Amino acid sequence: MIIKQLFAKFSLVFLAVLLQTSALLAQASKVIPDDGMANLMYQSGKIYVVVGVILLIFIGVVFYLLALDRRIKKLEDEI
Repeated sequence: MIIKQLFAKFSLVFLAVLLQTSALLAQASKVIPDDGMANLMYQSGKIYVVVGVILLIFIGVVFYLLALDRRIKKLEDEI
C-alpha cells in the first residue's frame, strides 16, 4: 500500500518535472543568450551537466521529503 502511494507521488513529480524540462528546452533552443559564460556553457555542452546536477539534487530532496513523511506518519500512528 505504501509502495503504491510512493510510486504514485513519484510518478506525478516525475511527470511534472519532465513537462517543465521539455518546455524549458524548447524555449532554450529558440533563444541563445549573448552572455559570455552562458554562451560558453552552451557551446561546450556543460549546460547539460549543470541541469543534470540540479535535477539530481531536486530528486534527492523529493526522496528525502517522502522518507521524512513516512517517518512522521509512523510516529503519528504510534501516538
